[in-house]
Amino acid sequence: MLYFELPELPISNAYNASLGLIEEICEEHALENYFGNISTATHEFIQAIKKTTKGEEVSISIGFILENDTLFAHFEINGTIIALPTLFEEGKELTPIKTIILLTDEISFTQNKKGISFAFHVKQVAQDRKIEQTTNVEQSHNVLNKSK
Repeated sequence: MLYFELPELPISNAYNASLGLIEEICEEHALENYFGNISTATHEFIQAIKKTTKGEEVSISIGFILENDTLFAHFEINGTIIALPTLFEEGKELTPIKTIILLTDEISFTQNKKGISFAFHVKQVAQDRKIEQTTNVEQSHNVLNKSK
């Protein structure tokens, strides 16, 4: 299991910081095919929080866990009275919420209703790349052996 975390940020600064971390995770762990889903779901979530908490001093903690075949994006919202399950239940017709639901494989909420996790199933992509890299190395090795 690998864990990546950003320090707590004002909601207005969260998207750029999270985008950089998502890009780094996807490049480092061969998840480039999922970059769009992960970054868009994150952006839509941050936008939904910004829209529903206007005038409040809201901050967010963001962490990512890569475990086996799943990447979890976890968000903790501070400085607001908003309950995330309520936002998702009442906001089903809002474009950001619809987008998040379509792009994620699972959504879960923390018991205090201030945290949310998105799960993205990613095993196949990472495995394919590892197999491709191994095959390329073996082919290079065979070519070298034949030329001797």
